[in-house]
Amino acid sequence: MKKVLITVFALALAGFAFWFSSLNRNDVYGEIDIVLVNSIGETVLNETIEFEEDDSLFSVLNDNFTIACGDINYNISTECSSTFNGRVILKINDVESNWWENYLAIYIDDTYSNNGVDNIPLEDGKTYKFQYTEVGGND
Repeated sequence: MKKVLITVFALALAGFAFWFSSLNRNDVYGEIDIVLVNSIGETVLNETIEFEEDDSLFSVLNDNFTIACGDINYNISTECSSTFNGRVILKINDVESNWWENYLAIYIDDTYSNNGVDNIPLEDGKTYKFQYTEVGGND
């Protein structure tokens, strides 16, 4: 009878340990690198961020950095409400653009993206670079 009680107790303890470890299990889906280049071409941010399956590029930026977006008239706003074309990021941390003369170009693994932050899927191992760019300029 004593062996049965010890076995039941050991199984209960193992089950509790498994359940408890599943609570602490991270739902990480992958990792991406976020790079930020300022107006003089300096890399001022280069950070690896873990993301979950349902995360978006916008949510990763919003959760990890200080950002501001363009409102419906492209005036800078910390609200970052989605507009009819999606969000336009005008500021990340201390790097700020004004949309009319400069903007934050998005590159995925050094390839220019024609999509905004709401339409770029996250892919494990990719680098997402935000580069201050003069309108009509090469950078």
